[in-house]
Amino acid sequence: MKLHRLLLGGALALTLWARELSPIPLPRMEVIDLDPVDYTPAELIIMAQQGEVFSFLAKSEAADNPQLLSLRDEITARLGWQKSAFPLLVPSDIQGFKVALTADPRRLGHYYRKITQTLLGYLTARAIPFELKVIPVNSQEENFAQTVSRLSDSYDLIIAPVTEENAYNLCESVSSGTVYIPTLNAQRLTCANPHLFFGGIDYDEQLHLLAQKAMEHPEKPVFVVSDRSPLSQRLGEESLRLLPDARTVNLGKGRYFKPLIMANEDLNTSVTLTHTPVVKTSLFLSQMTLADMHPGLILSTQLNYSPKLLTLTQFQDRENMLIASAIGEIDPKIDETIALTGGETRYNWLNYAVTAGVDAFLAKANALERVTDTPLQNNGLFYTTHLYEAGRFSFHPVEVTPSVAQEPAQESFPLYR
Repeated sequence: MKLHRLLLGGALALTLWARELSPIPLPRMEVIDLDPVDYTPAELIIMAQQGEVFSFLAKSEAADNPQLLSLRDEITARLGWQKSAFPLLVPSDIQGFKVALTADPRRLGHYYRKITQTLLGYLTARAIPFELKVIPVNSQEENFAQTVSRLSDSYDLIIAPVTEENAYNLCESVSSGTVYIPTLNAQRLTCANPHLFFGGIDYDEQLHLLAQKAMEHPEKPVFVVSDRSPLSQRLGEESLRLLPDARTVNLGKGRYFKPLIMANEDLNTSVTLTHTPVVKTSLFLSQMTLADMHPGLILSTQLNYSPKLLTLTQFQDRENMLIASAIGEIDPKIDETIALTGGETRYNWLNYAVTAGVDAFLAKANALERVTDTPLQNNGLFYTTHLYEAGRFSFHPVEVTPSVAQEPAQESFPLYR
C-alpha cells in the first residue's frame, strides 16, 4: 500500500503502513426504511427532486421502475457509494502531495487546530498519498521567514496563515517553492513575488455590494455600526467612504446598548450596516427589538454569516437582514469527511480558504478535478460575493443583480519545481 504520513509539530510522527490486507471488512452504507407510508413512483421522484434523497433511497430499494432505477443510480453516484471512500489502491499516475502548515498558535488561537483538522479531512477525502507537516513558529521571531524558505524546496505547498507584516517579510525573502497565505486578500498587499499566493476573502467587494443595496433606499437614513476592533474599524471607515452621508454608532466594549439605541431614534426604519462580531451583533439587534426599533434593512459582511446568529436572535430581531458571504461550493463528500475530522468549511471562511487553496494546487499538480468552485487567478483566490437572507431556520440565497455579479475567472498556477 501507499504510505500516508502525518507529522505534527515536528516532534510527533504517526505513520500508517499496512504490510498485509486487514481482515476487517470494508464499511458499507445502508439506508433503513422507517416510514410506514407507501409512495407511488411519481411521488418518489418528487421526493428526490426536493432533496429528500435518503427517504427516496429507502423507499425505492425494491423498485423495478426503470425511471426510479436510473434516478437511484444517479443519486448513489453523486454520493460516491459506488466506490470505497478510502480505496486500497491508488492509481500509479498519482504522485501524492506534500503540505507543510507553519503558523503561530498564539496568534491563531483555536483556528490553528481547526485549520489542521480541515487539512487532514480534505487530504484524507481525496484518497491520495499525502504528507502533512504542522510546524508551530513564533511569528515575532526573525527566523519565521527563514523557516518558510527552508521548507519551500521540500514541500509542494507551504501554508502560512500570517498577518500583513509577516506577509511582507515573506514577500521579500521567499525565492522558491509555493507559499499560500489564506488569511490575506491579494488586493490588500503590494507583492510581486511569483512564489506567494493569497486566499483571504475580499471584504471590499462585499462592502461595495452592501453599499449598493443601501443606496436602493435613498429615503432611509443609513447607520454604520462598529466596535473598536481593527477589522471593524477598517470596515466602518470604508463604509463611510462609500456612503458619506451615513451616521456612525460605536458599540464599544460593553454589552448593554439600550441608551445608545434610544439616543439614535432614526435607527427605526433605517438601513443599518453592522460590522461587529456575531455575538455583539445579536445583542445589538435583540436590544433594538426590545426598544421597539425595527430597521427597514439590516446589512452585514461575512462577520455575521454564522449559524450562531440564528440561535442567538429571534426572527423578528434579524428580519430584513442580508448578509454577504464569499464561501463557495464544496463537494458534499469532501465536506462531510472534513466534518468527521473536526474541521468546518460551510460557515468558516478561513477553513474554506485553506481548503479551496490546497484544492487548486493539488488538482493542478496531479491533474485531478477540483472539488471547490473558487478559482485561483493572479496569485489569489477569486471570490464571488453571495447574498443571503437570515431566515427563520437557515440562510437563504438572494439573487445578485447582473451589474454586481462577477465574471468567472480563469485559473492560473505557478510552475512547479
